[in-house]
Amino acid sequence: MTHPTNMQQLEQTETAWTREEIRAAASFLAKMPRHQRRRWSGWLNPKKPYTRLWRGRRIILPDGEVCFAYGSLRGQVVWSRHENGLHGGLCGEPFEWGVLPASEIRLWKNPQAVLLGALKLGIREKPSLAKQIAARVNGARPCRPGRKRGRPSKLKTFSQATKLDRSYA
Repeated sequence: MTHPTNMQQLEQTETAWTREEIRAAASFLAKMPRHQRRRWSGWLNPKKPYTRLWRGRRIILPDGEVCFAYGSLRGQVVWSRHENGLHGGLCGEPFEWGVLPASEIRLWKNPQAVLLGALKLGIREKPSLAKQIAARVNGARPCRPGRKRGRPSKLKTFSQATKLDRSYA
């Protein structure tokens, strides 16, 4: 199934997502909590591309079950069926967590985010004459008082060094 790349193609194709599906995906993502503290737990893949794991991140096990990562160390990932931690194993309860090689673990992608991201595929910002003019005008304006343009230099200039040396003498 091919997915459209912009709204015009969305209206033309019959196999595309409907506006209601797009609206539902956007509202679902908007309701998700933001800026949550992530407790880093290790690397899923220490080589490129680097992938960090944090506690509670959703992962897909080799059998297709969606679980939560608890930690990662030396190429092994500890997974749990509960987002909050490791459960089971006490008083004869079944274990609801396990350890697998990191190479067998896949990251779970939010289907709503995948849907909205696919809509943006192939879209490029249209060049705008107004934006170009505004950027040139802003670049020609002087900087704030007491500031210099550009990055501060790492090496002191000769005049600054001699002023500092005289002040200590």
